[in-house]
Amino acid sequence: MSSTLPIVDISPYLSPTSDSSPSSLTPSQLSCSRSIHSACLSHGFFYLTGFSSLIPHELQEGVLNVSRAFFELPLEEKERIGLDSIESDGARGYQRIGENVTMGKSDFHEGIDFYRPWPSSTASSSSAPTTAVGTNKPLPLRGDNLYPSNPSSFKSTITTYISKLQQLGAILVRATLVGLEVTSEEEERVLRDTKDSFWVFRTIGYPPLPGTHDGVSCGSHKDYGCYTLLFSDRTKGALQVLAPSSSSAPPTSPSGKEGGTEEGQEWIDADPLPNCLVVNIGEMWEIWTAGLYKSTTHRVVHRGDNYRISVPFFYEPNFDAKVEPLESLVEKMKAEGKEVEKKEGVVYGEFLMSKVAGNFVKPSDSE
Repeated sequence: MSSTLPIVDISPYLSPTSDSSPSSLTPSQLSCSRSIHSACLSHGFFYLTGFSSLIPHELQEGVLNVSRAFFELPLEEKERIGLDSIESDGARGYQRIGENVTMGKSDFHEGIDFYRPWPSSTASSSSAPTTAVGTNKPLPLRGDNLYPSNPSSFKSTITTYISKLQQLGAILVRATLVGLEVTSEEEERVLRDTKDSFWVFRTIGYPPLPGTHDGVSCGSHKDYGCYTLLFSDRTKGALQVLAPSSSSAPPTSPSGKEGGTEEGQEWIDADPLPNCLVVNIGEMWEIWTAGLYKSTTHRVVHRGDNYRISVPFFYEPNFDAKVEPLESLVEKMKAEGKEVEKKEGVVYGEFLMSKVAGNFVKPSDSE
């Protein structure tokens, strides 16, 4: 089904004259924040536009180009930065088709994962070992990012793009907090707890699903952190979002299997739009908002005949951030008679490590 996701223009927060102080917010900024709030309430997904002054379209296309060039290399060359290499910490690096797992099942894509450099200066990690006992292999997440030497412009293109997305992610968190109307102290706390975002960036290649394949390219899941900012090539009908049903018809799955829907829900396509990122909220917003915002289930089913490129950036809390419900929202929801899901707080780094531990299997294990 075609997408009905909202569209949000972030440009008011990117104006050279914009001011971050609450007293000087412009009407257009307040309108933008209200649009984000509405989108988070209704779908947990939206299209973001108006960021071209920060992220040129040419840079985005460059990211797709170097990613495609890498995936076209022979497997032997790609595996020089594979998860099994001595340099990899088991999370950073290249994953071949079938090595990435979602909900216990191998996905049909290949990719490279990058993370913020290990925060050795934080209290939670400064004294922790970074390599496995008796080896030089880094422990999970404690290694360096592995960039391919071919194409030669890969690292410079990717790192430039990541630096721009970090800025956009910080702006999005700020604009979201304005829309939530939290207290100034709570706003400052969340901004502080995301200032050194333990970001993740993935470049992913999706071959067409074989006709005999009964699964999906990437299984149904929710994202972990704050925001996912996705750019992809022009492939349609691949990324699907679980949304409230617009009709009384029973939910269906394009593959005829693994529908994963409940009554009143259906899969809608989140096809790429010109000059837009697809944005969705992660599970940390569920905790901060005591369930007011819901992280939305989504998946990828690529049955076209092309090789799809997708480059999601995940803007997350600081590694050692304690994420807890914001009390002003809890009290407001109670006063309005809304359901409150006051989840137990988490330390984001611990939460992430528990997820990463189950993300990968050996290809031979998934056959």
